[in-house]
Amino acid sequence: MRTAFVTGATGFVGLNLVQELHRAGWRVIACHRSGSNLRHLQGFAPELRVADVLNLPALPEALPVDVDAVFHLAASINFWRPRNAEQSLINVQGTRHVVEAALQRRARCFVHMSSLAAWAPGQGDVIDESTPSRAAGHPVNYFRTKWLSEQEVLNAVPRGLPARVLNPGNLLGPYDSQTWARSFRMAKQRKLPLLPPGGGPFCHVQDVVQAALAAVERGRAGERYVLGGVHATYAELFEHVCQLLGVPRPPVAPAWLFTSLAALSDGWSRISRREPDLTPDMAGVLGIDFDARSGKAERELGYQRQPFAKQVRDTFDWLRSERLI
Repeated sequence: MRTAFVTGATGFVGLNLVQELHRAGWRVIACHRSGSNLRHLQGFAPELRVADVLNLPALPEALPVDVDAVFHLAASINFWRPRNAEQSLINVQGTRHVVEAALQRRARCFVHMSSLAAWAPGQGDVIDESTPSRAAGHPVNYFRTKWLSEQEVLNAVPRGLPARVLNPGNLLGPYDSQTWARSFRMAKQRKLPLLPPGGGPFCHVQDVVQAALAAVERGRAGERYVLGGVHATYAELFEHVCQLLGVPRPPVAPAWLFTSLAALSDGWSRISRREPDLTPDMAGVLGIDFDARSGKAERELGYQRQPFAKQVRDTFDWLRSERLI
């Protein structure tokens, strides 16, 4: 029986990955922080190990020697500047710690779950693995730290880390309670008066975790794999969402108005000290319309894409089953 070590196991992608590993007959060691909500994770019967990615000494103790695969999924998806310092620690230093632990324990494969954010996509971009990244000096910390975390992984390949990097787009599917699920809830509560003008590639999380498993068998060390999805504008996304909810779809805001609303929300957050629903960084990201090409992942990993309507419906059905919308 093969053994997998998964960081970020209680998160959106982590839960889907642990579920798929369990189905495929792997022994799964799920790394989580103390105090994490384990309700869903325990349903897949992994071995639970408490280890924070910021605590370097704890990671080698949790990680078996010669483990078949390390899946590094732990990350901060944050667009609120007061939390940038914490995000940098988790995404960059945390990745460095997991890399060092994997090298120390001679991991046989390392799969790093990154994002198309590592390219800092711009308006009209069509991204593949050869596209130059703007992220190194980008003002959006999430973009910058996703790129930096990849450098931690790829720079360790010459030291013997058998690492592959996966770069999915916007993710939809079961177990999402914090990312697009948040917008679904806002739409239901009529707290989404205007829609952003951008768009991008949407991936079903189950297609992404299938690619992660395939990366163990067929991925090449030192390679990045773009997991482009089905392109849709955010207006098209909420056309589906609002139809499922039975509420009218809000109008699309021009970029300048969306940015202005974000600035007002950000100003109020400085008084309330509460994270706003829309931050300036978020508004900038959601105002961009871009796409990606995943030919390399399709050829080498057998990556496939489920229809967009099914991606939205599966997300909606899970949220409804959890009484989150």
